[in-house]
Amino acid sequence: MKIRLAASVAIATTASVLVTLPANASGSGVVPVGSTITSTAWERGGLDEFKYDGIIESVTYNVLPDGGFEEYVYRVYDGTTSVDVQSTDGYEGLTEAEQNQWYIDAGYAPYDFTWIAFSCLGPYDVDSTDVLPSEEITLTEMHYVSADVRYPENDRLYFDDYVYDFQPSLIDGSIFGVDGFVSSHMSVTGYPSYIPGPDGGPMGDMAFSASYPEFACAGENELVGFRILNSSDISDPATERDLDITETFHVDVFGDPRELESDGVFIGVTGTRPDIDYNASLWGMTQVSGDLADTGTDASGIAMLGGGLAIVGALAAAARVARRRD
Repeated sequence: MKIRLAASVAIATTASVLVTLPANASGSGVVPVGSTITSTAWERGGLDEFKYDGIIESVTYNVLPDGGFEEYVYRVYDGTTSVDVQSTDGYEGLTEAEQNQWYIDAGYAPYDFTWIAFSCLGPYDVDSTDVLPSEEITLTEMHYVSADVRYPENDRLYFDDYVYDFQPSLIDGSIFGVDGFVSSHMSVTGYPSYIPGPDGGPMGDMAFSASYPEFACAGENELVGFRILNSSDISDPATERDLDITETFHVDVFGDPRELESDGVFIGVTGTRPDIDYNASLWGMTQVSGDLADTGTDASGIAMLGGGLAIVGALAAAARVARRRD
């Protein structure tokens, strides 16, 4: 991560009091109800030599963003424990201070996170007024592609390799080979690119890498991806780095706030500024289990028992709130 000198001094001071995230961690892939999950940023190095060659009127220009190419991904953590379905192999974790400074240096600030609930719904669920049930859903694959992996050699051509090959394949989904590709489910890292020199000019936004979650639904159920709303004000989306895992989520269903059972739902996180065409970081992904954090008790079981266990449920909720305040 390229950091200005003054910022690096501040980060070094702050980082000394932060806990460093474990390197090369493989997460459990699931998170219990009652947890608060965090979107942590990870950086992949070794990209200093990557560039495209742009040839205009027999003159070759380097096509690359200010500071060169970098790739960032999110991984979801519950405290200091990874609960992401993806590992961190090949990436270096950023402290919270470094993550915040990265948004500033990259020109993303003020930055909003995007939390999406992926689920499968029956044909008539969305039209009902009830809490949306979480039907069976399977994560088939987290697809991933990056320009340096696709073009590992030098002398990559901007117009032939990127403009005519890499960029269109990201738009139409053919690079992933996924049936029923939905472009809004893809996260793409990107940069403003340029060709320097007296005859060169701005080349627009340039994508560098992309990830795409592929899910399978049982029977006639259909995959949906809903924006998770702010639990304290459901008129706004959830945009903070942390997200509380409750027994139901408020989600945006085609402009209407609805409740969705969280058990079994996959939670994806990416994010960007509204005025750019790509994401700052690739998907982090985890799945909600039906167990309450630290208790091993099934959340749906408590809801069904009702009456006699109402006090137990209230005490469990109070304990979780107390833990969050500690």
